[in-house]
Amino acid sequence: MTQGDGSSCNCSCAARLEDAMARLAAMEERLATMEKSGSGSGSDVTKPKAIAPPFTSATSVLESLPTGGVPATELPLASTRVVMQQLCFPADCGKSGVCFGGTVLSWVDICAGLASKVVARGPCVTASVDSVHFLKPVMVNSIVIVEAMVTCTFSSSMEISVSVLEESPVTGERSKCCHAYLTFVALKSLKKPDNPNPKLLPTILATNADEEAVIAGAARRREQRLAKRAEAKKNPRPDTSLKPLTHFSREMVVPDTTVMRKEASAKGSSQSMDPKISLSHLTHVVMPQNANVLGITFGGQVLSWVEQAAYLSATRLNVSGHMLTVAMDAVSFKEPTKVGDILYFTAVVTAVFKSSVEVMVSVFGEHPFEDDKDPFFVLDAFVTFVSVDDSVAPQTLQFELKPASEHEVQRMEDAKQRRQERLELRQGALTM
Repeated sequence: MTQGDGSSCNCSCAARLEDAMARLAAMEERLATMEKSGSGSGSDVTKPKAIAPPFTSATSVLESLPTGGVPATELPLASTRVVMQQLCFPADCGKSGVCFGGTVLSWVDICAGLASKVVARGPCVTASVDSVHFLKPVMVNSIVIVEAMVTCTFSSSMEISVSVLEESPVTGERSKCCHAYLTFVALKSLKKPDNPNPKLLPTILATNADEEAVIAGAARRREQRLAKRAEAKKNPRPDTSLKPLTHFSREMVVPDTTVMRKEASAKGSSQSMDPKISLSHLTHVVMPQNANVLGITFGGQVLSWVEQAAYLSATRLNVSGHMLTVAMDAVSFKEPTKVGDILYFTAVVTAVFKSSVEVMVSVFGEHPFEDDKDPFFVLDAFVTFVSVDDSVAPQTLQFELKPASEHEVQRMEDAKQRRQERLELRQGALTM
């Protein structure tokens, strides 16, 4: 052999190569002998395995891999249970040391979302929340236990029951804070142009009589929601939603209540006020931490902002003490919002009762990077607050509303009707 410059190689490369070639020839001869000896034996133990043809692309490789088993078509009710705990920090509470209702609702939504993914095995979004009644305030530094369970599945949606308990870190004593029913939609189960073959949700199975009652109750509530939606579509009510005015008006749109409060405090008796005095506005840009992995805003985050806007309006009628969230009526999300969207929250007091107020909050969204797009409607919510003293005991409010416009009168009449329904639902929640 010669090197690249033509000189001779004085190493043993040639000898090594000849030895390797001889061994390879011997192995080939031995393999041929083994094949001949096993050809008529009736056994394929010694036969060489057939080699599969190579894959032509990475996509083919991925498609050929196992998916981890056939998706479950049935799930026991108990297998959908998810439990999580939260510590109520001072940042979660107001001056009175009571946790904000919106914060509790955000925990409720997160836990419900976890339960929905147990069933759907894919992304889900909050579609609606039934009325929530806060039976006992969650105090600062207490432990909050949130438990969610899927009660029933339908074609693409499911109902999730969520209970919230407060636990004393000192005594371990537990008390019920609130309960909620949420409806989630599984995106993989929706038939769309980009999803022509939707994945059906598994059926929830009962293993005892109590679970059968739970599933039957979920089906009954769904029928009630559908009937209520059909009635609203058949007999539409006047549009009383609060339009976002902050980016249309050049004037201060948050009224000054200093004089009004001083007069009410001095008189010590009820004083009439224009509902517009209670107007409040909140604006938020949806950030990545406010949304799920698909960039869709968490429903619980929106409800937390709703409660903040409502609280701002309610406190305008409070001369002393604190405002405590006691209920939020059923909410339906009409349009989803995503990271980068701007959300406008407009709130106003619709009715004043002895020690409580109802606040209406309208939410509109805007895509800031799209030209000539008006804000789109997201939801209307109604939040009830009660005025309490430092010992969290109810106290009488010193204001009463005096509506002037047709919409204000309509809102007050609707508020009185909702209050009656709310009291009945609260009584039912106390007996659960």
